[in-house]
Amino acid sequence: MPLPLQDRENPLYNLTLEAQCEVVIKWHEKKITPKKLFSLTSPYTEEALKKAYRQLALHFHPDKMQN
Repeated sequence: MPLPLQDRENPLYNLTLEAQCEVVIKWHEKKITPKKLFSLTSPYTEEALKKAYRQLALHFHPDKMQN
């Protein structure tokens, strides 16, 4: 299972940081399921969910941002 930011099928893939933030903030309005946002396949494990969440949390954390 690829992580969200490495998955070509993920709605965040290849977007600018600003566009990624917009998608994450408005995921429900854009009708994106959490499963799609975290690039999870069925069935998924708790470990896979945590790994995907951590990748996105670190990516968007203000102290970790590169820009």
